[in-house]
Amino acid sequence: MRLASLYLPQELIREILDNFFTSEDVHTLRSCSLVSSEFQDLAQSKLFHTITFELKSLERHLKIIENLQIILLTRPQLGSYIRHIWLHLSFEDPRWIHSNPTFLSIVEQCHNFEQLSMTGMGTGPFVNSKKWHSAFWEPIVQPRLKQLHIECIWDFPFTFNVGCSRLESLSLYSINFEESTSKDLPPILSSHKPLRLKHLRFQGSPNSPDFVASWNRENVDGNIKFTDLLTLDLRLSRLHVGVEIDWMSFVLSESGQSLNSMAISGQISKKLHLSLDSLTHLKKLTFGTDGLFKPSSLGDMMLTIAQILDGLHEGSSLRNLEIKLLAYIVRQDFLSRLASWECWPMMDAAFSRYQERAKDVIHIDFNIHCLPPDVISARVDDSVEQELYFSRIFTEKLPLTNENPFIEMLVYP
Repeated sequence: MRLASLYLPQELIREILDNFFTSEDVHTLRSCSLVSSEFQDLAQSKLFHTITFELKSLERHLKIIENLQIILLTRPQLGSYIRHIWLHLSFEDPRWIHSNPTFLSIVEQCHNFEQLSMTGMGTGPFVNSKKWHSAFWEPIVQPRLKQLHIECIWDFPFTFNVGCSRLESLSLYSINFEESTSKDLPPILSSHKPLRLKHLRFQGSPNSPDFVASWNRENVDGNIKFTDLLTLDLRLSRLHVGVEIDWMSFVLSESGQSLNSMAISGQISKKLHLSLDSLTHLKKLTFGTDGLFKPSSLGDMMLTIAQILDGLHEGSSLRNLEIKLLAYIVRQDFLSRLASWECWPMMDAAFSRYQERAKDVIHIDFNIHCLPPDVISARVDDSVEQELYFSRIFTEKLPLTNENPFIEMLVYP
């Protein structure tokens, strides 16, 4: 079938398709690709931008992989549209990743591939790291990769990013090593070529403390630079451990002239002494908890945050501050006790002092989410009763001992 030509401006077509794409209306995109020759290329580039291999049923999805290979061999131009490959792997049997020639053939046809996401891979004895590197990583991924997202990988057997000189964005979430072999592992982040990251997101503390320490050693070697870093998102479980704080301080000192957005989540100890004076371009700062903590721990966190704010210099460019804390209720009088915390006057004073020093108005969002312990451990059978408890608890406003127009305390899930 020969497609008609509507001679619409490319900008208008792109705007139309962007609206469909953001709503993930795949069916409409497919229909648009048949409207006219002008729509076809842009619609297909949207459809093929990301391909996902979700191997919950290995046998079924291997058939899908074979069909995709036939499509790309028949119409090779479609391979040039693929920018993002997402592998949602099977914990039980990930061997196909380095032994399936069909999959490797598909990736080789993705000439503009630059983003890789991997979730849910349990490696263990199944994956041979040498085969992985020789068949998939070195010839296909390494030369082109700009964005890498790895989440929930178990028994991690190899080093990523070696030689990925174009890599700009790196996200590492919940990566675990096999404890018995962790001492023999090379640094997770290493590069034989200059590597300048722009976006770094890191979550969780692995079994081996050398994980974070190795980054510091590699950075000292000069191959990995943070001087162009724009966003930093750290979700660490223990923000008072020496090696993690030393590494974070090193990254902040490197990125002082570039970093404009920073988020820190975890159990921030009152022992944490973190100076943000070097971050001259920081515009957004977010503090939060990565899990549930007792009110006493939250009090320590807020005192630490107040000290960090007091340390900001007058010329700071910070304009957006978010504090999102998650607590669980351990006593019936929690709400009244929370309002009388001794940390409120210090927090109020720190906000006021920074507001006076700031050149422009600073926007502060401050929320505490509270969960009662019986809700956390509630069984499915109790869902109706718990729903009533939620509606009663989470509509209460917390009274403040110090009025502050920038702070609103809400209790809600």
